[in-house]
Amino acid sequence: MIVAQPVSISGLLRRLWSVVPLGRALPDEVWHARHRFLTGLAWFHAVLIALIGPVAGYSWELSIPALFRDGTVLHTFLEGLIVAGFALMGSIGWSSRTFRASIVSFGLISASAILVHLSGGYIEIHFHFFVMLVFLALYQDWAPYLLAAAFVGVHHGIVGTLSPEEVYNHPAALNAPWTWGGIHAFFIVFQCVGSIIAWRFNEKAAVQNELILNSVGEGIFGLNREGRVIFANPAAAATVRLDVGQLAGKPIHDVLRHRENGTQSPARVHPILAALQEDSPRREGREVFARSDGTSFPAEYVSSSIIERGQLTGAQ
Repeated sequence: MIVAQPVSISGLLRRLWSVVPLGRALPDEVWHARHRFLTGLAWFHAVLIALIGPVAGYSWELSIPALFRDGTVLHTFLEGLIVAGFALMGSIGWSSRTFRASIVSFGLISASAILVHLSGGYIEIHFHFFVMLVFLALYQDWAPYLLAAAFVGVHHGIVGTLSPEEVYNHPAALNAPWTWGGIHAFFIVFQCVGSIIAWRFNEKAAVQNELILNSVGEGIFGLNREGRVIFANPAAAATVRLDVGQLAGKPIHDVLRHRENGTQSPARVHPILAALQEDSPRREGREVFARSDGTSFPAEYVSSSIIERGQLTGAQ
């Protein structure tokens, strides 16, 4: 006979806490790739919103009041310009990653609200909020994600209740905005939970890969297609007498300077970069390398291509 063991409150809380992401920062290369995608998405929405007026045949009235009046081309241009402003601020690298991500997040979720408004509250356009929240989870950063979720809450909970005609076009929603706000909140919460759990799984996989890299005694460098370092383990950093954080983004020929006949060889003939050639997926040998401080050391190395979907994307 099997007796079910009761689950304590503390045990339940620990299980729930285990699915909450820690908010670990993404590696620079990964973050910048995702940020470029999301910033490009913001630019796309800026152009899309600006073109709604001309395509839909809105009035071409040219006046200051037309900027703020529905049904005019100038109004859609202005709203497209607002989203473009967020995309532009997010594109400039003068601030922290979290601030730039928050700016782009605000721009994308604002685009959702603008599209709902321009559609007259068309109920299917509300799914745009769901899609944007899925994309914004790619940042794996609490600040921009919670900002976007709060925006949706304000839009549906406050604007949707006080001025339901600005958010909905469905008669049932106009008659009972609180009910429809609650329905949307239910699905938004479950969408957020799903994204957060997926975020946590990605985070755990990254931690496991990091543990493996850190436990290896040999130095390991990961390079992108341009031959720049995208990751390195502590053994590799110790070999070149630099911190792991100092290696990110550096060309490998600056980190491991190859010498031939006592002089530094050109970057194009660096032996490790041979694996970035389409016809040389693997190379191994023994060479003398120089550190950035000028000291030299002999090393045996293996350089292998990284192939994704049949395309060469880097080497290690």
